[in-house]
Amino acid sequence: MVNNAIEWGCKNDLSKHFKITYTVFSDKVIFKVEDEGEGFDFKHFFATKDLDPAGEEREGKRAGGLGIYLVRQCMDELKFSLKGNVVLMTKYFDR
Repeated sequence: MVNNAIEWGCKNDLSKHFKITYTVFSDKVIFKVEDEGEGFDFKHFFATKDLDPAGEEREGKRAGGLGIYLVRQCMDELKFSLKGNVVLMTKYFDR
């Protein structure tokens, strides 16, 4: 998600910033990644995206979505802000 914030959110612009924070609770850890970008339409992304990241590459397009795919596999919860430039990732310790 950090790479997504740099590449897609900040568009590799060194004058733009991103922020990473985390909070540890007794039962979970929550990571937050926020960038200065315009955000993205995550609802449309999930509705239309083939969740096989290699699918686009097979169609001759730039592979994309691997970061989100991996986070969905590793974390228990994934939430985006309405704008789509903040993501919260939660991992429960007992799962």
